[in-house]
Parts: sequence; structure tokens; C-alpha cells
Amino acid sequence: ISEKGGANPMQVVEMTISPSALTVQAVDPNAPTELNQWSYTAGTVGPSRPVDYDDDTEALQQNLFAITDVPTSAIATAIEAAVPASEVKDGTVQSVSIKRNLPFDENVIMFINVDSDRSSKQVRADTTGQVTQVV
Repeated sequence: ISEKGGANPMQVVEMTISPSALTVQAVDPNAPTELNQWSYTAGTVGPSRPVDYDDDTEALQQNLFAITDVPTSAIATAIEAAVPASEVKDGTVQSVSIKRNLPFDENVIMFINVDSDRSSKQVRADTTGQVTQVV
């Protein structure tokens, strides 16, 4: 996705990971006020799609972070810790969303959704993969 996005590291607003896809919303380095979305599904990166952010360039800039701010090892650590931390019986991780925790603070947070047939919880982790909260 970084190759298609044209930046290294990509400046992203949000990354979403699910069992079937990885989706990244990032700015175009050649047009820093344009937000685009790329998806990686079944081994293929699809074409970029524009994302409407109401032309609020200030909010766009506040939400950006470098994709390298969240190491893949930290994502793996957070996912491994999510089900035990959630205490959801027979729970599985359904999705991970990584973005800034605005308007509460400027930290980049992983929001990990754990579900089972009877329960669901959201586990939050920091950029090192440490669980910080379960809601």
C-alpha cells in the first residue's frame, strides 16, 4: 500500500485490519490536502478512492500520523493480548482500528474489537502494544 500511496512513511489518518482486508486512509504526498483510501484484499492492493473529510484541512493535519509510528510487532502484541484482556468467553478479534484518540488526546491508539456469540468488548492499546483500557 505504501508503494501505491507514494510516500515512505505514509501519513495516515486511520488503518483498519480485519480478517479479510487491510484498509488505510492516507494523504497523497503530491496533494497533501487530499485524503485517499487503499485496501489490501486477497493479496491485491486496490485502486485508491477519495475520502470526504469536509475540506477541514486543520482536522486532517491534526489526525495524521506516520504509519511507522505503530510497528507491526506492536499490533501483533496487542492482538494477542486483546482476548485475554477482554475476558470475553470464546472471544475472537474481529477488527483493529488504529487512529489518533482525538478529541480526548493526541495519542495514537489501537481499538481492538473482540466478539463472541454472547458478548463483545473493545480493547484499547498504545503504540507499543500494551493494553491500556477495556470498555
